[in-house]
Amino acid sequence: MADSASWVPPTPEPDPGCRARLYCFPHAGGASGTYRAWTTELRPDIQVCPVLLPGRDTRVGEPVPPDMTTLATTAAHALAAHLDTAPGLAYAVFGHSLGAITAYETARRLAARGRPPLLLIASGSEAPDRVAASARERHLLPDDAFLTEVARLGGSADAGPHEAELLRALLPRLRADYTIAETYTHVPGAPPDCPIVVYAGTEDTSVDESGLRAWARLGRPDPPASGVRRFPGGHLYLDDARPFVLRALRRDVGAVLDAS
Repeated sequence: MADSASWVPPTPEPDPGCRARLYCFPHAGGASGTYRAWTTELRPDIQVCPVLLPGRDTRVGEPVPPDMTTLATTAAHALAAHLDTAPGLAYAVFGHSLGAITAYETARRLAARGRPPLLLIASGSEAPDRVAASARERHLLPDDAFLTEVARLGGSADAGPHEAELLRALLPRLRADYTIAETYTHVPGAPPDCPIVVYAGTEDTSVDESGLRAWARLGRPDPPASGVRRFPGGHLYLDDARPFVLRALRRDVGAVLDAS
């Protein structure tokens, strides 16, 4: 289902003075909760639009797309329709971990339609062509081993009973998302035609500095908003470092708007 109403929550008219929309893609197993908390804090300059992926939120009964090509192509179609609800308003895309790759591939498809984003913020992920080969078979592990790997990536190698129970409840969604991530192969081609800023946690051991910096060659050079930003925390730093992240988002989106 690719209608914009299922992919983006009902969106009110942008506030007076709104300068851009920010479409936000969740990490593997994640939903829109983190981004919903941003909506009031980035107003009125930026209207936050969490992207609702199949298999979570209000779409929990829908099957997760089998691969990144299907996911990004369908998302681009839906976002293009949603952009029409505020014609002329600039937009940026943000994604964390798997969401960063999804945002990138969606942005490429929107750019191919002649509607490139103002800015792509890639969080908690190395560049699309730098995914470690050793990390490509986690989705094939038995349940217990797979969930141990997921907990380790989130910084909770010794997950308590509550967290372990939550992860097990999310097992089908997590495995489907990891399948998308680990079967994805970057296909060289037209980039998203926008600058790319990279965000990462200072203690995130799942990403390599050279892999983070490799995003630069996939984006348009833009001195007002480029490079790697580090925030306190591990791979799932967004909630703990929220004040710093929101300040950076406002600054980076504003810098590109001011330069355009």
